Amino acid sequence: MAPQVIDRLLAGGMAEIGSGRAVRDFGYVSDMGAGLVALLNSGESGTFNVATGSGISLASLVDRIGRALGKSDRIALGALPDRPDEPPRIVADITRLKEATGWSPAFDVAFGLSDTIEWRKRNGPATG
Repeated sequence: MAPQVIDRLLAGGMAEIGSGRAVRDFGYVSDMGAGLVALLNSGESGTFNVATGSGISLASLVDRIGRALGKSDRIALGALPDRPDEPPRIVADITRLKEATGWSPAFDVAFGLSDTIEWRKRNGPATG
């Protein structure tokens, strides 16, 4: 979701979303990779959640993106209907992963958004 909003705002368009009340667990890609490597190196098996264990509302995430780009006026919160089957909160419990590997995320949402914005400014939208 974040890359699509970033791309839309960088292109001068509107970022239209639903109410933004839903809460999600957004992780920085290199953190998630490091979590997977830690799990692989641990020799553990079974089911693990590789995530941050923290949630942020979609409205807050989009607001941060808009402020970072100086385009808060281009965000249309509530312009789209919320999906009726969408869970209100999806945040992973990473206790098992932490106990098995000692791993925890190194980057927060602010860093992840900043880095993603800068990457997309330099490279444009990802394709494929």
